[in-house]
Amino acid sequence: MEGGDAMSESLLSISDIQRILKIGKNKAYELLKTNTIPSFNIGREWKVTKEALDGYIESLNKKN
Repeated sequence: MEGGDAMSESLLSISDIQRILKIGKNKAYELLKTNTIPSFNIGREWKVTKEALDGYIESLNKKN
């Protein structure tokens, strides 16, 4: 199922967001819970699409 692999690669976890943005766990959860970065839950895990994170990073670049 190659399609499933591509989809899972485009979903990021909290730890991925922390690593990419170089932020702590509390800040990462805050960004998700306030919908600053659009996200959703799968079970008990928060997931973010790569496109949503890219959009957030782009919005930061426009502010600066």
